[in-house]
Amino acid sequence: MTEHTDKILSRRDLNRALLARQLLLRRLDMPVLAAVRHLVGLQAQAPNPPYVGLWTRLQSFHHEQLSQLILDRSIVRIALMRSTIHLVTADDCVTLRPILQAVQDRGLQGAFGKKLAELDLDALAAAGRALLEAQPLTL
Repeated sequence: MTEHTDKILSRRDLNRALLARQLLLRRLDMPVLAAVRHLVGLQAQAPNPPYVGLWTRLQSFHHEQLSQLILDRSIVRIALMRSTIHLVTADDCVTLRPILQAVQDRGLQGAFGKKLAELDLDALAAAGRALLEAQPLTL
């Protein structure tokens, strides 16, 4: 008979592990892009929370660093997890969006289905894509 010696984390250990994973135990010396990549998304329903979230996590964070990453499209603000707006790296966006697209489609049809019935959604998406390709936009 094999004896199991698996350790079960205490609540405190589990709490500490979660906080460490979220970069919330102490402010770290980490580049902004690396932090956003590590977190795989910062809540960004409003524009300011990602700035505060990164400031609380990173030792020498300056808002211009994040702004520049958004302007050069290394980081994007997009509806992803739970169909809410998150700030993610462009690479994570390319990976996550196709996986989560079915959820977005269901949400669009459920919330706005009747109002969108007569619209050409492909044409609408093309027009939106053209605007976003021209430059980053605010809400």
